Amino acid sequence: MLISQAGGTGIFVEVAAVVNAQGQPRHAASAYLGDRIKIPSWAIQDGRIVVRMITQGPNEGMLNPTHEVIRTFRLEGDTLTRKVGDDTGSWVQYDPYTDPLTDEQIVGIGLQSYDYAEAHLLVFCRHNQPEGRASELDVVINWGAYLGSGELEVLTRFDKRDLQRDQWEVSTTDNRATFAPPWEVSALLWYMVNASSLVEPVSNLAARVVKHDGTWITAQWRIDGFPAASRPLAEHCYLPVY
Repeated sequence: MLISQAGGTGIFVEVAAVVNAQGQPRHAASAYLGDRIKIPSWAIQDGRIVVRMITQGPNEGMLNPTHEVIRTFRLEGDTLTRKVGDDTGSWVQYDPYTDPLTDEQIVGIGLQSYDYAEAHLLVFCRHNQPEGRASELDVVINWGAYLGSGELEVLTRFDKRDLQRDQWEVSTTDNRATFAPPWEVSALLWYMVNASSLVEPVSNLAARVVKHDGTWITAQWRIDGFPAASRPLAEHCYLPVY
């Protein structure tokens, strides 16, 4: 492990691969692990570097990481690559779209609910945005029914973890979809990216929207395969899996 500081509060940790070059150790490649994380253990198994680390979860402070995850790397040439598998689960990749007026480009993937077929979980990367704005990610749930307008309460939960409750913006085009607020986007993506590498893995996302008339819709999704399915998004928007 390599630890570095640049004069600020950050303590940056990398995993480094060293190879035998005719009897002499040679640094081959490194990969960034995180800032102010903890490394309880690491090992080399079947040609892979397996790191058990405690990192910051969604919306956690940098000084108090609490989420234990496992990262696996393999040396491929001069690159230390994190292995996330190739299984995309039931995620579907949508055709990229370019806005003819602004040249903004949108890349997206989606997942149909397994217990409420009308509901779809969508993740979009918007890049090449007007006025030089940074690329950004959206998490959207299309509920397949009229919801109302403005903001509505949406509840989300991964497996048996804590229930999250936030106000999501309703789509103004057909009033059938809700957009997660930025802080909720970060939390949702964190769990989907790390779902299978958590020491206690998660595989199910449940969500409920309370409609304008007081009734609600509940749907669930099997999120397996998100890291592999999200590769097209990661080419333009930051995802902490690559």
